[in-house]
Parts: sequence; structure tokens; C-alpha cells
Amino acid sequence: MNIWAWYERALSDMTAAGQGELARKFRQFSNDVFEHRHEAADAAYPELLAAANAAGNPWLEVWTRHWYLQSLSIRHETRRQLHLAVETLELAHRPATEQCPQSVCVVQDMCLAYRAADGPGYAPERLAVAEEALGRIDPSWSCFACINVERFAALRDAGRTDELLSAVEAAYDAQLAASRMDPHDKARFGKWFIIAGNPERGLALADQAVRAGSRARVGDYRHTIATALVALGRWQEAAVELGLIDSAIDDDRVDSWLAVHEELVARGVHEHDWLVAAKALNECREYQRNGAHWIALQIADRLVRLAAGRGARASAEAALAVLEAAAADLRDPQREGPRIAIARATVASIPTPELPCAVDELEPYLSEGEIDPERALDLVRAARGLAPDNEGLVFAEGRYLSAVGRATDADALLWSRVQAQPASEALAMAFLQAMWHDAAALDRLADMIRDDQPSLSAWTRANAAARRGQWAEVAANCATVVDYDNDAVNTRRLWAFACRQLHQFDQELSLRLDVLRLSAEPVDGDRWEVLVPATVVERWDVVREQAAALNLQLESEEGPVDERWGYVRVSYGADDERFAMRTGPATAVITSADHISQATQRYGDRVVLVPTALYPRPDPCPDDWVPTLPHVVTTHPGGYATYEFDAVWPGDDTWDAFRAAFHADEADVQRFSDSDYELVDSESGDGVQAVYAMVVVPSDWTPLRTLERLRELTAEWTTPWFAPRLAEAAGVDAEPHQALARRFGITD
Repeated sequence: MNIWAWYERALSDMTAAGQGELARKFRQFSNDVFEHRHEAADAAYPELLAAANAAGNPWLEVWTRHWYLQSLSIRHETRRQLHLAVETLELAHRPATEQCPQSVCVVQDMCLAYRAADGPGYAPERLAVAEEALGRIDPSWSCFACINVERFAALRDAGRTDELLSAVEAAYDAQLAASRMDPHDKARFGKWFIIAGNPERGLALADQAVRAGSRARVGDYRHTIATALVALGRWQEAAVELGLIDSAIDDDRVDSWLAVHEELVARGVHEHDWLVAAKALNECREYQRNGAHWIALQIADRLVRLAAGRGARASAEAALAVLEAAAADLRDPQREGPRIAIARATVASIPTPELPCAVDELEPYLSEGEIDPERALDLVRAARGLAPDNEGLVFAEGRYLSAVGRATDADALLWSRVQAQPASEALAMAFLQAMWHDAAALDRLADMIRDDQPSLSAWTRANAAARRGQWAEVAANCATVVDYDNDAVNTRRLWAFACRQLHQFDQELSLRLDVLRLSAEPVDGDRWEVLVPATVVERWDVVREQAAALNLQLESEEGPVDERWGYVRVSYGADDERFAMRTGPATAVITSADHISQATQRYGDRVVLVPTALYPRPDPCPDDWVPTLPHVVTTHPGGYATYEFDAVWPGDDTWDAFRAAFHADEADVQRFSDSDYELVDSESGDGVQAVYAMVVVPSDWTPLRTLERLRELTAEWTTPWFAPRLAEAAGVDAEPHQALARRFGITD
């Protein structure tokens, strides 16, 4: 069952009617959700919903709502998700929409929302709608696994665990018989085999998913493997697996990650430190604020136990507060009473730490020692119990609350004191340091101290503006600070950074040179920063002067620097990186094409970089490691376009000659598939070695010229190739290409 066929027809009709840009926006919308670009999804959703309504296409409205509900679910905006899901489920069951395949998807959306809000509390309703939806579909639907997962979760939360394993086995066997078992489905079923009591089978399926699945999902699959290994008592292996997960404790996985983590901590093979505790607590509070009360409750419960194991009383108390708040928001607030009683007793059992020194010696003791902020917070609170009016301890508590990620608590502690004493520089600085990352709190402070401390107020406002990315306001406030203190160095650093964001590179260079002039002993980091604006404005004399001070050996003695320093990755922002050849201290040429067929391309761009790597060099360092450097500005666009194609592998020599011919045209061919990439030929049923690649051509090449050149250079090939999108763009008959794509199982 192709649940997307109607959607593709709708967008094709839209394009034929002259609304190609709108069709592109619909496609981009689901892609943005899948890639977790939620701000883009927020921006697009109202327009697309209105467009679906204006077109009188209720199916398209259901589709749009479903994808937005997926976005809300991914970021655990449960309160908003629940309201929209209930509304959309009603819409999806009207006569005009009940046959829409995405009306089934909306059942998943509603189940996910209720599961996050109160899994056990809404288990009967979740089970009912899941079973109703399963009655409307069969295993040929891609929704089959999704809805079954929600049925499994409802059975578990309803306490019907004796039915769970047979339910998982039956659904798995049915889907396997329908030949619809992709790697992601294997991992999902694997997870539920583990929960249902068959970790061996779950481990085998998750392992298959890792080996065959997409890189984007490997973290999820390894998560399932770690869970299975814990269930099998293979603790060391589970710890290793947990360490392989990228972004291990993030907003998508914190609850299940902690479940494995707690088991491993209890067996001494994983460490629970204050950094994990702080991040998990913040995520837990975010779940609670967004209405995901059941998830928040389970996380908070674990955090109480983990904090108790570390003797971290303040962290345990904070987790208990979230646990109590989440329980109060459940459908039956009394249901979790026994759990809360146990958590309260656990917190009460944590002893107050003994001070290692006299109260008035504690601050210097903490400043000089290597004590983590979670432990320091407990010591400061113990000291405050003995000296509640000690202002220095109040400042210290605010500082350590902020250090462990509890800025809201630091705000509550310090703000009333700032209001009472707006002329106190010590209080203002304590609040500024504690609330450093909270723009709204910094705005409050700037307003409060404006009359009594105008320079500090301007500095505070500059930092608040920086948190919001309002760089012109940053620059203006930094200028005010410099008017009060012409020797201010840190202010100039921030001002220079703002100028970089505004592409005011001449001004940035002047400020960076001022920093060197005003510093008694200039540090290397400031010299590296000078290289960026000096390169952009082509002050090669300054570049060479700073390079010499940094002991960088250049091949030439004057003029532009254009050398070969080795490969780097250039980062344009989240999930957007390109390989490049570094050509100098702060320059590079992009050498990799984008993995998407598009009219414009970054290949060949000459760029200026921040010369400081985003990520530290790993230890041990793999041979293929290259540093990742942030993009600043593109000085000379490369002027290339890319077009994708697939082919049955023509052989190494043929492929090398093909690439060489494109290189002679000042073009390129870049291969994006691995050497073991295979396609299945539906005519023979055999797997064949294949290649997925891009041709990279000068942008003045038309699609037709590119297609004709491909035909010329593949004329002697004995294996087929196809490029449906290129053929369509060239305005020729694309059906032969589309037929080959269908033959080899390639679909958009």
C-alpha cells in the first residue's frame, strides 16, 4: 500500500496549475520536520494549512496537520500536541477524510501525545484507537508498525504485560510476511521484543538495523542494543554501546538513556556525574513545562535515586520537586502516591555534608579546590544553614545553582536582593554571572541598575542582545561601555564579534587590533581572531604579521596567501558541513558537492573561516580525522550546479575514465554511495553493485547540456544509468529514466 501516492499526485497537479513553489514548500515542510528544523516548520505550518483549506483539499489538510504533530512530538511539546491531535483526529474521521491514509497516521499522533502526558492514565483510550486503526489497515501499510508500537505501549501501560510478547510476535510475523520489514521497523520491533521479555531476539533485530540502517538513526538503534545488553546482564558491553551513541543524553532520548544509565551506574560500569545530572534535570523540567508529565515523572524518579547515590542532596531535592509537580498533573494525581513517598524518604536519607573548613573560609576553599559544582552547592547550602545572612554565601549559591543548570532557581534566590540594592555592584555581578545565558533576566538587570550603574547596565544589555543574536544592539551597547572605559578589552572582543556577524569587517579588524594593543601580553587566541577580518578585507600585511607571531610558516613572503594546508570540514551551521581544502590560516575552497540535486551549489566557493576548530582533536585520533571550522563569509562563489544519477557499477577503470573526462571539462563527479551499495534488479531478482553520484558542472551548463554530456561519456557503458530529475529539468522524455528507476527500486 503506497500511502503517499495521492499526495504526490496532488503536488503534481499543483505544479501543473502553476503553483510549483507551493508544491516545493509542502515537500520542504515534511523534510524540515524529519531533519528537526522545527523553527522552519513553525513558520511554514500556517501558510500550508491555509493553502490546503483554500484548495478545498481536506486530505492535504490532514497531511499538513499530521506532519506538524510529528514536529510537536519530536520536541515533546505535548500540551500543544494533545490539543491539536484531538482536533485533528476528529477531522480525520469525517466522511471526506476517513479514507485518507494519513488519517491513520493521526492515530499515532494522538497516542504519542497521551502517552507522554500520562501513559497509564490514558492507556484504555490509546489501546482503543490503536486497535480501531489496525482494523482499517493491513501489514502492507507503512503505518502498520507505527500503530502496533502504540498498541504495544498501551498494553504495557495498562499493565497487560502478559499479552505483550504474543502481540509483538504476531505483528512482527505479519509484517515480515508482507515483505515490509525495513531496518527501522526491525529496530522498533526489536525494542518491543526486549520490553516484552525476549531481549535475545530484540538484540538480533537491533544489530541488523545498525548494519543496514541509515546513519541518522544509528543512535536510536544502538540505544536499543544497549537496552538489550542490560536485560541480558552484559553490563560492560552495554556501557560500551552507550558510549557509541552520538548526543547520548539529548531531548529525544533522555528518558530511555537514563533507564540504561541507571542500571549501569548501579553496577559500577557507568558514571553518574553532575554534568549528566544537570542536563537531565533541565530536560526533565522542560518535559514538565510542555505537558509531558509522565515522561517528566519517570525521569525525575530516576534522578532522585541517582542523586542519592552520589550524596547530592540539592540535586535530589530539585528532582523531587519535579516528580511531585508531574504527579499532580496526571489524570489521577493520587495514583503515584507510593512512588512519591519512596522518593521523599530517599531524599530525607541523604545526609547534610560536613563542612571541610570554617564557614568564612568556605568560599576561598571552593575557589581553590577542584570540587564539582553539585558538591559545592551542597556545601554552600550547609554553610548557609549556619550563617543565613552571609551575603557571600548567597552569591556563591546563585553561582553554583547556575553552574549545575538551575538558572531559574538562581534567579529566585538573587533577584529580590538586586531589587532591594540596585547600587550594589557585587549583587549585580553575582546576578549577571548566574543568569549569563538568560537574555530576559539580563534585560531585567540592565533596567534595574541603569541609573546607579550605567556602564555595567550597558554591558549587561550587550550580553542580553548577544543571546538573542541582535548584533547591532550588541555593538551599540559595547560602544557605550567603551565611552565609560576606553581600556575595556573584553568589551572590545564582544563588539568585534558583533561586527563579524554584521559583516563589518573593517571595524572588526580595528577592534581586534585594539585588543592586542591594550593587552599587556597578547594571547594567541586574539591573534588568530585578527586573521579573520584581515583576510576578508585583504590586509595581507596584517595576516602575515600575525602568522609570524603565531609561528606559522607561509610559502610566500607577500601578497595573498593561497596554499594547500590539507582538508577540513567547513560548518555553515547545524547539520550543514562541507569538505574543503584549507588554503591559508583562515581560508579554504569547498571541494564537496551537496547531497541534493539543486540549481546552485557551494562547490568551488572560496570562503573565510574561523581558524579555531569547533570540536577538539580526539585522543586517540583516527587517521581520517579532519578539523571542523566555522564558515564566516564566502568571498568568491564557485558557480557550480549539481545533478544526481544512479547507475549499475560500470567497473573501476570505466568509472575512473568517466571522472577524468568530467575533470577535463572543469567539472566533477562525486560518489555518495559506499563500495558495497547494491540495488535489486526486479527483472532478475538479483542484487547488483551500484553507485549513487552527482555530476558537478559550471552553472552556465544547462540541464540539457549536462544530460547530453552524460550520454556521450556513458555511450560505451555496458551497464544502465538513469537520472529522472535531470531528464525532467532538461525538458526531454523522462520515462526511460523513470522506468529504470522503478526497475531498480528507486523512488522519490
